[in-house]
Amino acid sequence: MNRRALIKPAGRAFAYFGHKMRYIDRYPVPRYDHIIEPFAGGAGYALRYCDLKVTLYELDEKVCILWDYLINASEADILALPLMEPNQSVYDLNLDEGPTLLIGRWTNPMSGRFKPKIPNCMSEYMESTDNNPDSRMWSFDRRFMISQTVKRINHWKIINKSYEEAINKKATWFIDPPYASSVSKTGYKHHKIDYNQLASFCRSRKGQAVVCENTDSPQWLPFRELLTLSGGRQDQDKKRKSTEVIWCSDDQDYPMQQQSLL
Repeated sequence: MNRRALIKPAGRAFAYFGHKMRYIDRYPVPRYDHIIEPFAGGAGYALRYCDLKVTLYELDEKVCILWDYLINASEADILALPLMEPNQSVYDLNLDEGPTLLIGRWTNPMSGRFKPKIPNCMSEYMESTDNNPDSRMWSFDRRFMISQTVKRINHWKIINKSYEEAINKKATWFIDPPYASSVSKTGYKHHKIDYNQLASFCRSRKGQAVVCENTDSPQWLPFRELLTLSGGRQDQDKKRKSTEVIWCSDDQDYPMQQQSLL
């Protein structure tokens, strides 16, 4: 089954540190009808194959509240959410916690710990009806995109537990933990992980396991290079490059060669 051809990907549900939506098709196609992400985060892999059965585990309570809201929201619920005036705070909208977290993530996308702040909005942007749908703002386009996404994920399940408590079922396990490099300390609330223990967890999964990391981290599994990315700037003249790596439980899932995404 060519699932990439058969399943149309859903759009991003919310802005999240370290998301992989831009290059998610570089990862192996799921070989099982059940996807389990034991580090849910923004669940980019599950969103790519959103029509399959999906179980998310996440230790961060705020992330779970947001996913629970999205899983149970209807298209009408999302479309009814208010837009924002320039320099308005998400808290001024007096919404419940779920939609507050959702709008807060789009207006302050780099806040990895869910602390919505007053967005730096431009009047021209907010008044535009043809703004860039890829912009990290809470806009008409963004709200519509999410309204279409929630229709396709109402069969998902979110569980507020550590990866260690994930039930070992035969499934496609997409394991994208906070990386072992220092950058994870900035973006993730729960970044303290015993990577030797996590390595044993990954090796013991039933079915298909795909594990993500970066060459900036200690290599706690025998990872192989997947692709090279352009990252933040090291200085004014040179772009920083980073290399994403993966470990697969089955050799057939490794790509034939490393690819570049610069």
